[in-house]
Amino acid sequence: MTLSPSVDRRVKARIDLPAYPLNQSCPREGTRAVDNHHLWRRSIAPSFREAWWVELSDGTVLPNRIGVSTSAHQKLTENKAWIRWLGEDEGFAWLEKNDQDEWELLSYIDYLPTFKEEPDAA
Repeated sequence: MTLSPSVDRRVKARIDLPAYPLNQSCPREGTRAVDNHHLWRRSIAPSFREAWWVELSDGTVLPNRIGVSTSAHQKLTENKAWIRWLGEDEGFAWLEKNDQDEWELLSYIDYLPTFKEEPDAA
């Protein structure tokens, strides 16, 4: 089961927001991204199965899907790898367990889309 990217447990699915094109190469391996991975697991609530975006309790809207290779997807679902939200300044990062069974930051993921609400037209 995928680890949650954030410590915020009051995340809501934003099924009202549009899908976006998935990245074509795996953020970890650089190989072709063939799997559509949900960053927040689908079992949180039925709406998370459909959601391309989520909203944290502070109002931050984040992407909920990323393209990964099959082997990277397996690492994520077996909790050998973790895509973690580090906040506005650092964004998402790829972590993996090291030989001491501790999480080690291996790279930042800088190409996930961002969402900005458009102001209401007057």
